[in-house]
Amino acid sequence: FHKGQGALAFATAHPELLARCRAVLTLEHLPAREVRRGASGYEPTGRLQPVHVYASSHPSLLAAMWRTLDDVPPPFDVAVEQPLLGLPLSDVAGYLARSKEQDSGYPGRGGVPYLSWISAPLYLVDAADTPAMVGREHLAATVRTVTELVRRLMALP
Repeated sequence: FHKGQGALAFATAHPELLARCRAVLTLEHLPAREVRRGASGYEPTGRLQPVHVYASSHPSLLAAMWRTLDDVPPPFDVAVEQPLLGLPLSDVAGYLARSKEQDSGYPGRGGVPYLSWISAPLYLVDAADTPAMVGREHLAATVRTVTELVRRLMALP
């Protein structure tokens, strides 16, 4: 995860997959409990951490994402946005940067259209980042949303 090294190592080791890649979907930190910093550490808010979906400006991917959120909404807030520098702020950035499709017409250095679904709770990668911070009671609803999104992405040409 650190600096996207996992995805970069995967992309470097598997160029045959990059050659066939039509889109990339990453899912990180689902569903995470939201907290605030308090006098004695993290204090739960009782809500789930909002999610950001960094998306390339690929019309079919964006349409699949929006239709999924409308039809099978997850139990947390989702913002769909395009990253300022053309690559998402997530582990997928290294993978996309290694794409062979540098000049394919898609925005971003990598050329491969992507949806990078990520939340960034305050406790991310510190000692409080434990399985207890997963909103287990919301996993089934989250899986339904993600399953529908994958189904729609698989149906794209």
